Amino acid sequence: MPGKQIFIFCVLYTSLCSLLIFIGSEIFFPSKIHDPEEQFINLSSPELILETHESDFASFDTMNQDKISSTVNKIIFEQYKNKFLDHNIPEIFFRYFPWSVKAKMQDSYSPLLEVFLKQKYIFPRISTLGIYMYENTSDVRWRMRAHTIHLYGALELGEEEFLSVFIHEFAHYFDIYTWWEQTDKTSQKFYDVSWKSLSVIRAWQSSNDFVSGYALTNQFEDYAESYLYFILHNEDFYQKSLNQISLARKYNFFAEEIFTDWQFQKTNFWGEASLKSYYWDITKLRVDIKNFLQYMQNGI
Repeated sequence: MPGKQIFIFCVLYTSLCSLLIFIGSEIFFPSKIHDPEEQFINLSSPELILETHESDFASFDTMNQDKISSTVNKIIFEQYKNKFLDHNIPEIFFRYFPWSVKAKMQDSYSPLLEVFLKQKYIFPRISTLGIYMYENTSDVRWRMRAHTIHLYGALELGEEEFLSVFIHEFAHYFDIYTWWEQTDKTSQKFYDVSWKSLSVIRAWQSSNDFVSGYALTNQFEDYAESYLYFILHNEDFYQKSLNQISLARKYNFFAEEIFTDWQFQKTNFWGEASLKSYYWDITKLRVDIKNFLQYMQNGI
């Protein structure tokens, strides 16, 4: 019996070694007859990849199976990350027209935009965003088109108005291009409060159901003005919502659907003692830039 047990043990040991050798050869020297599409990742040049990670392997003579598996998994993950994960990093770029105004805009205006865009509840929802700042004026102060925000006559705007204008335009970008809003039509919940269609207001709505006169232009401007109002003048928005059902629904939309961790609620970055009952354009309201920046530092 002992001799038979030794024989069985030798057979099993030999089979196991053969299996390990086969697996190792398939990992490091895959057969060329294999269909590349059957592999998890098509390593078009395995020699190059192994050479790149040569320090991980050290010497084949001293490697055990656990080390081989760990190293191969590390290589596969790095290849996967480079191919897929890094592509999801938001691409934000600034352009200046003419280029000579870049230094002045970078010192005063660009940091205001960056501290807003880097918020943990804003940055992950950006795919591609271009920000073009112009010295010359145009027939409009701003425009958002094709993932790009155009800010005209930027140097003529004070920091307060510049920030407000940008947030208003970013609201259009957020409304149209944010990936999860494209799939479940979240914005439609906001539009349905006051709008029958793009520019047709529901019969029972009046000017008191909108945060500004400009918000009555169409459903997109209503969204952008309300988005801006919620961020920079939240307390005022909230107080007005207590007496207007439509304003309450709009306020709650941003509190429950967009800024779900109580961001901005009960804040007011207002630069004057009192607020008025009606505004034509929210971007014209005063803003305490210092208080705004201090608040935003907590969200980076």
